[in-house]
Amino acid sequence: MNKSKLLPPIIWLIGMPGVGKSSIATLLRSKLKDHSINQIVIDTDTDNHFKDTDGEVLAPGDWIEKFGIDAFRKQERHIMEYIISRLRPYSECFVIATGGGLPCYEDNMDLINEIGISIWIKPTDEAFDLICAKLASDKSRPITQQSPEAIKELMNKRIPFYSKATYTITSQHKTPEDDVQQIMKLFSDQGII
Repeated sequence: MNKSKLLPPIIWLIGMPGVGKSSIATLLRSKLKDHSINQIVIDTDTDNHFKDTDGEVLAPGDWIEKFGIDAFRKQERHIMEYIISRLRPYSECFVIATGGGLPCYEDNMDLINEIGISIWIKPTDEAFDLICAKLASDKSRPITQQSPEAIKELMNKRIPFYSKATYTITSQHKTPEDDVQQIMKLFSDQGII
């Protein structure tokens, strides 16, 4: 096992809601720990950082309902900047699962690529259909209030932002382990690990 390289300071996982970014982040962190040189590998999900005025963590849908979508996008940016400000590049590597819309707001995608590497978890068409069916039963996400056609249209609007990712993996959406295996192979092929 090669432990001669520093991992990137931040590995951003981007893509539509439901593609498995949070599960992938946790598994990827575990795999990367074996490849780090005295670096702490941390995973986090930007969706877990939304707090009410009294400090209570809110689901993104609840936060949007309470404060509005514009305030939500601004808060996402604030969360991103907070994570970056806490970073110690030579001693830590963050694996961050972003909200699906975070890369599409202002210059977030440029900042993401400037401060780390990004991986677009891009579902196949068949996997996207499965994701839409799964999202239909998950009322905690704002996107689930839309039809599968509207979700597909939203994804098409986000593709120009997602396609700016450093790397793209195509997900069959079978298991997060399959996606992590693709990422680890990509990292090995690119000399990251």
